[in-house]
Amino acid sequence: MQNLEIGIVGTSLQAALLCGLLAKNHKKKVCLFIESSVLVRLCRQTCLSFNISIRPQTWKLNESNLSEASAIIAKIGGKNALTRVSPLILCKGKSGGRAMAHMYHLLRSNDYEIERLSEQKYPLTSGAYRIRGAKTVHSQIMWPQLFKWLKELGVTIADPGEFTFSFRRDGSVAAKSSKGLKSDLKVIEMDRFILADEASILTHGRNEDVNRLFMPIQTSSIVTAPSGQNKEKFILSPEYNFCATSNPDGGFKVLADAPINKFGALLADLVDPNPEFYLQGKAVFNTLKSRDGAPIVGSVTPSSPWLLGGLGNYAMFLTPAIARYICDVATDSELEYFTAHTASKNRKPHAIADYIGYTSGAD
Repeated sequence: MQNLEIGIVGTSLQAALLCGLLAKNHKKKVCLFIESSVLVRLCRQTCLSFNISIRPQTWKLNESNLSEASAIIAKIGGKNALTRVSPLILCKGKSGGRAMAHMYHLLRSNDYEIERLSEQKYPLTSGAYRIRGAKTVHSQIMWPQLFKWLKELGVTIADPGEFTFSFRRDGSVAAKSSKGLKSDLKVIEMDRFILADEASILTHGRNEDVNRLFMPIQTSSIVTAPSGQNKEKFILSPEYNFCATSNPDGGFKVLADAPINKFGALLADLVDPNPEFYLQGKAVFNTLKSRDGAPIVGSVTPSSPWLLGGLGNYAMFLTPAIARYICDVATDSELEYFTAHTASKNRKPHAIADYIGYTSGAD
């Protein structure tokens, strides 16, 4: 049996990074419950140094954490894990166009490199913009380096599918396995438990909490064969939380909150008006979005698991601040932000969604 301070369940890069930071920077004894398939499956998240957000508080928090998080990611993953990009942002719906125009003025007033592009060049959109100097994490490079780092730190790593979890009233959790694992992994006792992303919340969260805070959506991921003449390397659209990134061979990796049968129209609208894309791989999975379009950080009650959801593309870059918040050493600005985004029943729904287009679809 192992007795640990914190258990974390997740399938995302930020779940693994959080586990390592709690062990390394905050000297916690931790266990990461994660499926080994994350090393080989199609991408299920976009890791970017900004969210398409209209809240000044969110941009302020992003800016204050960017340098620290970038240095940590680069040190773990190596020089090729983190690269600079200048994403093209295309809006299709009227509400997305208005919100993106607001974000444009917000960023210009804070000295970000954002450019409004010609309507003549993108006549079928309600707004086209480019943000320069952003950073993105390459998951295929980052994943094996994260696992190597966690093992060097002595973090316990286990497959959640091989355990049943018992949640106690005092907030502690027991993970029990009957799969013939090593004797010290048959029972893992943890004082605290964190569901570190939407996938883990969907699987292990209490139904009443999930239904109150989140709404279910379907997300799809595809990889295309090389085709077309599009020279854009990184395309975002608020509608459907769309992200297309080019591969060195000229193909695309595309992630969107939409079923596969809508991808043809999305690619034609946002990537190439005469698409000839051939699928090399696809995946469809269920996930969650916060109901009010704002981040969720914290526990519903003092004795319930922590929930980390609705953090958007920036989740991995926000992880060092979240680790401090979990360990009660957050800065004043971090404490103020996360307290306002609690998962507790005292949470006040945000009247305006933090992320543009957070409720899927174009108007």
